[in-house]
Amino acid sequence: VLNNSSAKFYGSITIGTEQIVARGFEFKTAAQIWSSAQDLTATGTNSITATATGLDTTTTYNVRAYAETGSGKIYGDEKNFVTTSGLNDIEIKQIEVSLYPNPASTTSTLVVKGLVGEAKVIITDVQGRTINTFTMKSINGEATKSINVNEFAKGVYYLRIQNVNTISIQKLIIR
Repeated sequence: VLNNSSAKFYGSITIGTEQIVARGFEFKTAAQIWSSAQDLTATGTNSITATATGLDTTTTYNVRAYAETGSGKIYGDEKNFVTTSGLNDIEIKQIEVSLYPNPASTTSTLVVKGLVGEAKVIITDVQGRTINTFTMKSINGEATKSINVNEFAKGVYYLRIQNVNTISIQKLIIR
């Protein structure tokens, strides 16, 4: 939700195997680099919010949510918004993602609730290499997919679930 001097950010975090020590948002003007972004600590655990104040009017900003663990920060996708001189709303649909069992050894089930239409799922290793890609289609706002992980090497993987409304990243550990 925007007005000429503030913006309220909404995000969702899926808890993985590492303890989250901080949750929040980083935002910057489109002309700035991320290292100069302002950090906002969020309230909430799985659904998080924070409000940025003192924003310039008619300015393009970038925002991204993060969760910080002992291994570092994991960022969500960047979203852009423009402040206006009046009231304006930006609504980004939230999805709920669960992955079980996790850690997995043979199969893991991915469940996405609140999904509208289709979502692309990209599985990457810790180096960012794409291991697998598939599409999920929602039925009554929910999509389920069983993932065969027998051929995956033991280690940590990331599932990026994305569609036109939202993006979520889930960590998967293979034993």
